[in-house]
Amino acid sequence: MPYKMICKILQLPLGSFNRWRYRIREGLVLINPPGPKKVQPFAPSVLDAEIRLLGHRRKRSAGTTGLYQRYHLSLSRRELGRMVEQVRHDLGADYRRHLRQIEWLMPGVAWAMDGTEYDVGLACKIYLCNMQDLSSRYKFLPLAGEYPVGEEIAGYLNEKFDRYGAPLVLKRDNEGNMNHAAVNEVLEEFFILPLNSPEYYAPYNGAIEESQREVKRYAGEACAGFARLLRSSFCVCGGCGQ
Repeated sequence: MPYKMICKILQLPLGSFNRWRYRIREGLVLINPPGPKKVQPFAPSVLDAEIRLLGHRRKRSAGTTGLYQRYHLSLSRRELGRMVEQVRHDLGADYRRHLRQIEWLMPGVAWAMDGTEYDVGLACKIYLCNMQDLSSRYKFLPLAGEYPVGEEIAGYLNEKFDRYGAPLVLKRDNEGNMNHAAVNEVLEEFFILPLNSPEYYAPYNGAIEESQREVKRYAGEACAGFARLLRSSFCVCGGCGQ
């Protein structure tokens, strides 16, 4: 097919395509960013130090506009914004890494609970409500099936508390079914202190988040092995009728 017909199918201007071919042949930059060219050089290390001195908050950095006014001949606003966002993210991650961490030394004192969806294939998903002891890392048999209502989670917790004993603290997220009135009644009955995770900060309940990844990984291996077993159990030649 000629290039003109290909560009018409892709809804790509032929002029742009030819211009890109020429730049490739000449070893030039393929696509130039829009706006006037930035001609004034700058010292990256100095700029990085100035960005780190901005007033960084969780989603905004005070002083970015003034910094752009000083560097507008060297960087576009978009490029500077990406640099500020990256520094803000790095500073926030470093701050969270140095926060005090709690280590649970005695099993049975604190448990963590969280829910997740697992895709088993064939457009079918199951909901898993996992729970584990934060000291021993013992994982209880999860509640599996369709998305559970609060009463189902309350029954699941009641059964686990009767069998293993009640912890002192139960960490959970802010999902509605885990904060249902029936769940709270079970916690009050066993004198358990619920500890909800802060919004938008999954590492607060990081142990159970890691448990979710482990459960999904082993579930995937189990499903793959079961699928291989099914394939080996059926004849696909069409001659035996199985």
